[in-house]
Amino acid sequence: MADALGQISIGELKGIGPAQSQKLSRLNLYTLQDLMLHLPHRYEDRTRLTPIVNLVPDQGAVIEAMSCTPKYNLVDGAVCL
Repeated sequence: MADALGQISIGELKGIGPAQSQKLSRLNLYTLQDLMLHLPHRYEDRTRLTPIVNLVPDQGAVIEAMSCTPKYNLVDGAVCL
């Protein structure tokens, strides 16, 4: 399958004309496989979650959090239920 994708020119795709094909060639994208494997310049993998305890200062990370509306407003703070 990968060989087949490497043989299909971007110009054969619906909606990709000569002008768009020329713009994509500036990014070295010539085949459907090139297009599918192309990652943005600032690609960030957001699939790996980092526990808050493992966060490092000045290092990017993805965390998972839940936001809630306080149910009880105590003197010490709020409690989410």
